[in-house]
Amino acid sequence: MASVLWAQSKLSGIPTAKDSSLDADLIICAQWRILAAQHPGQMSIIATTNVKHLGRFATVGRWQDIMM
Repeated sequence: MASVLWAQSKLSGIPTAKDSSLDADLIICAQWRILAAQHPGQMSIIATTNVKHLGRFATVGRWQDIMM
């Protein structure tokens, strides 16, 4: 899953990390997609300060703004 997101990111021309870097953003988004698929109908949000990068691939929110 993370490799698919990495390829999509590179092909879009808007990478989330340098080519030489391990792209942790996309690994987190891949984990989110797996979790969301395993629990349909339940809200899953990645709490982050990096909404720009992660928001292209997952449902995200600034951790300060998420209300439970």
